[in-house]
Amino acid sequence: MTSIALPWAFRDLKLGVVGSGAGCYQALMALQALGVPVAMVGTHESTLQGPRSDELRGFQRLGLYQELGEAARRIGAAFLQAPDLNAPACVRAMKARGVNLVLSVSAQVLQEDFVQAFAGLVFNIHGSALYRGRAGLTWAILNKLQADRLVLHWVAPAIDAGAVATTVPYEWPARCYPVDIMRAQFQAYPLLLAGFLSLVRAGRIPCLDPQNGAKLYFPLIRGERDGRIDWDWTPDAVDAFVRGFGWPYLGAFGDFRSSRQLMMRVHVARCERLDDKAQTFHPSCNGVPVRYGPSDSVEVITGGTLLRLLTIRTGWEEVPARTVVRLGGRFVRPAATTESAGPLADHAAPATVAATGMAMTSHG
Repeated sequence: MTSIALPWAFRDLKLGVVGSGAGCYQALMALQALGVPVAMVGTHESTLQGPRSDELRGFQRLGLYQELGEAARRIGAAFLQAPDLNAPACVRAMKARGVNLVLSVSAQVLQEDFVQAFAGLVFNIHGSALYRGRAGLTWAILNKLQADRLVLHWVAPAIDAGAVATTVPYEWPARCYPVDIMRAQFQAYPLLLAGFLSLVRAGRIPCLDPQNGAKLYFPLIRGERDGRIDWDWTPDAVDAFVRGFGWPYLGAFGDFRSSRQLMMRVHVARCERLDDKAQTFHPSCNGVPVRYGPSDSVEVITGGTLLRLLTIRTGWEEVPARTVVRLGGRFVRPAATTESAGPLADHAAPATVAATGMAMTSHG
């Protein structure tokens, strides 16, 4: 089957949007700009509490997010917030509003009973035609990608496995951070949704092969565990790693033991590779700061050569690296972080941005 006919005319569309975070908000704003009414907005998480609140406040500062309840009010949609959108009560609430087609944007996994309650007309926006899973922004940077396609697909009871309805391409700059890829995705939302709505208006939606067999599945990444820098890596590898775990994620980190033997968790915000190959260092010196650089940067040995640390994350803000990383200390190698070296203090507390998508939100 290459397409499915809708059982009602476009004038009878009652759209429900479910999801969370900046992605869901941006989809709502795109729909509003396209003049498409939304009957109900549903979310499965509180935006006022929990580990994502710092991330969401950050997006708000960038103008990329507002509270979904407020966004629903602005566009004249009913608002539903519940721990589990799959719950029968949530389905009944959406049905009571007449919802007959559901768009999922960074939502929890929608179960088969939910999908069948809307006659299978449940669709999801995924950020890549190249991968499946929830770690795409980091993996895109680590794999040096600069282009991909947004995919709007039918929801199926598997990870990003449903048939494809429509796609649009998008690009992002080199040496970017996850938030830069997200901006590029958001800018492509209006075109993606306009194309999808034209299919709805025509009354027939394609079911194209998702080509899952050709896609890599990228597993969940947890920033507090998987974001640890290995100072034996080359400067190029560390640089890509720092960018890949950059905002809105927690940030790549190293455990730094000061000259006073205080151990602290240091999240690197920005760094740069150096062309200075005049110095050669013993591999045992990897992780040692050896020189202060311009603008209070710090030059650290990694992979036997030098990498310049520019800034350190302190929650939403950044401070010059020299503020935190000083000569006389060293970044402890991963295998040695269990050594007894005094208390481990998180330098970024109390305002650390949570590792949301490393406990990854589905920004794609």
